[in-house]
Amino acid sequence: MSKRGRRKRTIELIKTVLIVLLSISAVYLTLQVQVQHTVPQSSPEEHPSERFEVEGRDTVHPVRMAATMYQGVGIQRYAVQYNQAESDTLFQNTYHLLVEVLSGAQKPREIEEQAFQQALQQAPSLYYDWHGRIPYPVLNYWLSVENEDLMGTVRHMVLSPQGDQIWLYYQDEKDGRFYVCPSEVVSKGRMEEAFSNIKSNQAIFSFENQEFYAFAPYTIILEQPPVPEIYHTSNPLTQQAQVGQLLELLNFPETTNYSYDGAGAKVVRNESDTLRIAEDGWISFEAATEGSTRYLVSGDTQQEAAEACRQLLQKVVENLCGEVRISLDDLETTGEGMYQISFTYLLNDTQIYAQEKLAEFTVEQGSIVSFHILVRSYTDSGTSAVVLPERQAMAAMTTMGHENEELVLVYFDTGADTILPSWATAGELKGRGVA
Repeated sequence: MSKRGRRKRTIELIKTVLIVLLSISAVYLTLQVQVQHTVPQSSPEEHPSERFEVEGRDTVHPVRMAATMYQGVGIQRYAVQYNQAESDTLFQNTYHLLVEVLSGAQKPREIEEQAFQQALQQAPSLYYDWHGRIPYPVLNYWLSVENEDLMGTVRHMVLSPQGDQIWLYYQDEKDGRFYVCPSEVVSKGRMEEAFSNIKSNQAIFSFENQEFYAFAPYTIILEQPPVPEIYHTSNPLTQQAQVGQLLELLNFPETTNYSYDGAGAKVVRNESDTLRIAEDGWISFEAATEGSTRYLVSGDTQQEAAEACRQLLQKVVENLCGEVRISLDDLETTGEGMYQISFTYLLNDTQIYAQEKLAEFTVEQGSIVSFHILVRSYTDSGTSAVVLPERQAMAAMTTMGHENEELVLVYFDTGADTILPSWATAGELKGRGVA
């Protein structure tokens, strides 16, 4: 064979080897992607530093979770609340299970509350408290779930075994009724694997112990009371540079002319849209009466409206509000293509309250036409507060005439430069006009 022929044969051999290697590489990458999406995640103790990524994940993050499992000689429970790092880890490691159950859930059927409570006590099971009232289309959108069979508005949810499968149980926040959705996607064994390294912290639900009769039934009681942080607060909009940053974030040219109203608020007008920046950090937007294209929504559904508001608020919060995380509080449909959407702020999974809702939006016909937002910065002071154990807090709430109410740890922001955590009941929060 000539040198030219040998060279050509060598080149063809190299090409063949490269093609084989590329094919093997493609198969390997495909298998890796499939594994990432199908293998149950490890326990919270194995990879605490790993993070999952999902659109809107911070907003849809549950503030309380509980895992019930067989451990030792009986059923035990591990629960997290008022601890963002721990709840992040547990949510990360059970996220794919949740998505698969929601994706495979069949049409809901109504059940009695007792059946919901029994589901909470089965092992293995997972409980989620989403804090706010979240319509299923919005929850599914943020979790990348496609399932039109799921209906209603949810806060309390549990994934619990029925035979060898894991079913979905929830309470509809609008009608107060309880529902179950059969599913054949996730096996009981899958969830047992996910719980293999989780250790019990002896958590209970208040309905499981008569000693906590005065609490709403799904209050989580831990052996030790929380140790919440104390936060310093400030108004970033007292600095001109931060005001300029806010205008940029909100798509208002910094060179826009402005004036001051009778209350001392800066009034910025651009293309007939109006933005008011009050001295205490509250900002308000009103679209032009003839219509505005400043904050367009990609469609007219609940989920598209909620996502547009989330993106706008997230830009403001992550740049100007320090350690705050946002959470969807409520979404009301007020007409065709019209929504009233509110968000709240969380510090270490503990809600901040003020005299009015911290972030509220109005969406009409494909556009955000108004919003009212508190722009305030929160920084961990490096010191912790001491709060009463739940038993003593319950005694105090019953003395004040509050029974069968939810007891929650909150921060009340009154405008002072420091905020402290305190226990509050749902009735107390409603009395303040903030619930």
